[in-house]
Amino acid sequence: MEAEKVGLFIKDKYLAAINWQGQEPTHKHTFSSGTPEMGVLLQSPRMHILDASPRYIEQRDDGKIVGVYESPDGYEMYQALGKDAAVLRRFYLLQLVDENNNNLHSVPIVLSIKGVASSKFGEAYKQFQRELEVAFARFTNATVAEKRAEFHRLGVFQPTFTPSLEPKEAVNQRDKSWVAVVTSYKLPNPDGSDFLEFFSEGKEIDIQTTMQANPEFSHRIGKTSTVVAEHNRLVGAADMPVTALPPSTAGQAYTAYSTEMEELPY
Repeated sequence: MEAEKVGLFIKDKYLAAINWQGQEPTHKHTFSSGTPEMGVLLQSPRMHILDASPRYIEQRDDGKIVGVYESPDGYEMYQALGKDAAVLRRFYLLQLVDENNNNLHSVPIVLSIKGVASSKFGEAYKQFQRELEVAFARFTNATVAEKRAEFHRLGVFQPTFTPSLEPKEAVNQRDKSWVAVVTSYKLPNPDGSDFLEFFSEGKEIDIQTTMQANPEFSHRIGKTSTVVAEHNRLVGAADMPVTALPPSTAGQAYTAYSTEMEELPY
């Protein structure tokens, strides 16, 4: 069993819709369905994480989202289903940028990620947030303090994805699959000397406008969330009267266009 290149994969057919201005779609990926797709593969993408959804409970057999883990009965639901039948999925609203922190697209994208890949991504980003706060404090000669979401949206997170054979505890190799996990990420210097390489203060108004154009990304959860409705539609499990929003403009802001990371089987 050999690993393929892994990372954030954006299909060629979506690039025009998000006004992509980055590298050409030269990577060919074959999904678990057997369907090959051309697109852009970013193994170490630079990104602003604009928002994160709660963790959703997804049925493994059909991919349908059936609950919210961070709800009063979410933990009990997940435990009742069991890890063999359910997995936790999270959605992230992203803006990808180049080495100079210039936007690579004008329409924000949604990263859909689950299982161990989601866990590793979330852990790495949480650690990066703390390190960015330390770098900011040193840069401004201030006391280290926890920052709000508005601050962290301006931060530039650059994880590196590598293939990992999961689940680790599986005895039979046939029960394992290659998964794209974050194994490292670029760090600001603790003394704050390169803080501005990881922070785009000049984008504050633009990001605020984008957030205002996407109010339902994570604040309306469960079956009323448009991102969940779109996910269920893509897996053929849509049973709710919510129509996922296509890319559109609202003044100078764009609503999010949903794209999948390459198929993550765990």
